[in-house]
Amino acid sequence: MSDKKTSGCVVAAIVGAAVMVAVAALIAVFLFRGAVAGKKVIAAEFEKMRVESDRVVAEAAALQPVELIRGKLPDYSTYQVGQPLTREMFIAWRTDSTATSLVQDTFREKAEGADVSWNLRAGDLRLEGDHIVGSFYIPYAIATEGGPRLQTGIESVRCEFAAGERESLLNIRREQMATIRGKLTLQHGETLLRGARQAGTEVEKE
Repeated sequence: MSDKKTSGCVVAAIVGAAVMVAVAALIAVFLFRGAVAGKKVIAAEFEKMRVESDRVVAEAAALQPVELIRGKLPDYSTYQVGQPLTREMFIAWRTDSTATSLVQDTFREKAEGADVSWNLRAGDLRLEGDHIVGSFYIPYAIATEGGPRLQTGIESVRCEFAAGERESLLNIRREQMATIRGKLTLQHGETLLRGARQAGTEVEKE
């Protein structure tokens, strides 16, 4: 009788052990599947974070001001009518406190009506009568070579777009950079781009 009881206990123990092994195996399978799924989720999240990080870095780089080195500023006095006028040369002229009135006025006369294509930081865009007016900016910094920044500032640029440019301007947001083309005028102490258009738009290409 005792042998039968012992045998029954052994069988029960074996069955119990088998059940425990089966349960453990099922748990392991679920954990493994969960780990794989979790790994995929984590990998997807990391990829999203990487893409967002790249976007933020790219935007931050685009928003960097025009950097000029004191003593190595572009020589704007050599500018001739019809030549491309860069933001760097323009800022060098704007910030030159040592220039005589003759030098300043000569550059202003030569630069008047120049076709420019400048990367500008957007402020606001609004309808005014039969055209669209945009407030844009050129942030800049002047530093010593290998040293700290000595001067920082923002040059305002008013841009006047034809009403037909409306659709092509809907992608512009405040504080973002946009490449704007137009004819430069420096009359009345204001920096203005007439006939402005956003570079790369369908309207601009036509």
